[in-house]
Amino acid sequence: MICLDFDGVIHDYAASSRADIPDGPPIHGAIEALKEIGEFIVWTSRPESQADGVRAWLMSRGLAATVSACKPTALVYVDDRALRFSGSWEETKRALASPAMLRPWWSKPLRKFVRFVTPRRL
Repeated sequence: MICLDFDGVIHDYAASSRADIPDGPPIHGAIEALKEIGEFIVWTSRPESQADGVRAWLMSRGLAATVSACKPTALVYVDDRALRFSGSWEETKRALASPAMLRPWWSKPLRKFVRFVTPRRL
């Protein structure tokens, strides 16, 4: 099973006018690609109380999927904020210290955020 993050992968959260209801447009090409993929699970970091809004947004675009606020078991996860673990914590620490690696594809540089979350020992 393929598991897809909702905001930033399917739904353009940056273009949404409200944080509590998904009202942004789809990411370019997402709807067509998901219709080709067929079966998938949508994983969201939104609270469970907003899962119905995510389902409604998907259904209004002709997509039916299980929506989960908890990380489900899957073969692969597609997420705009993911860092692939290579099996090496040394590589992981270097990647976490790189501002470019902590930035989703749609955002502006997060210099202040990176200073806050990156331990000085890295």
